[in-house]
Amino acid sequence: MIEGYEPKDAETAFTIYEGLQSHINIKSQKQTTVTTSMAGYNFVEFVLKPLETPHQLADGTAVLADIYNLKGELLVHRRRMVFIKDSPPERALASLQTGQTMHVLGQPRISLKLLSYRRAHYAEYDRMLDWGLPYEIVVFGIYSNSPPAID
Repeated sequence: MIEGYEPKDAETAFTIYEGLQSHINIKSQKQTTVTTSMAGYNFVEFVLKPLETPHQLADGTAVLADIYNLKGELLVHRRRMVFIKDSPPERALASLQTGQTMHVLGQPRISLKLLSYRRAHYAEYDRMLDWGLPYEIVVFGIYSNSPPAID
């Protein structure tokens, strides 16, 4: 946690993240740019519920998850979460049982995996280069209190 800093409200932050438009410009085989407006809301407190078995990465773990506010209301379905290797949140994720949730602190970043997918498949549907911001959340903090019950 960040001493003296209040994280942003999940409902406000994720509404902004989900509403951000972007444009992916493929300049060459080796160069791609993403143009978008500033999101703000860099640190957000929320509850996540994994939807799959986590995937090991070289430097951590990734999992698709649903995102809830602190009242247990669904905000976003199927967003990629990334956990830093050997961090307390990654260890907590590994101990979750199916259907359990985590109360966490995270930060959005451009998802290079999603960006790469859109770059590779835009010929199938060129409008995907103008879809919403290709983002994921890096989970770097976990709260010790119990998250709300999620059905």
